[in-house]
Amino acid sequence: MRLHLNIKPYVCHVCDKAFAWKTILQDHILTHSNVKAFGCEFCNRHFRTKKGLKKHYLTHTQEKPYMCETCGRCFSDKGNLKTHYRTHNKIKKESVIL
Repeated sequence: MRLHLNIKPYVCHVCDKAFAWKTILQDHILTHSNVKAFGCEFCNRHFRTKKGLKKHYLTHTQEKPYMCETCGRCFSDKGNLKTHYRTHNKIKKESVIL
């Protein structure tokens, strides 16, 4: 409901950016520091958030949990899948125009 009403009560004390959720603010605050507490057990890379480390692990495991329901192609990143879906939408739009 907060998002729909654009209510953002949690404000960053460094840059004044506002957020709807406290957890998102906490993740954001880490971007202002150089602390990277989450280390990869396979290589020497470190990350500010557990989410960042989890996403990085997919590069080592070759896991691709996000699958396109249209063509079956798989992706390790949800954002890449969303970008891929646009190619299907573009094809549909072009075929309608013709």
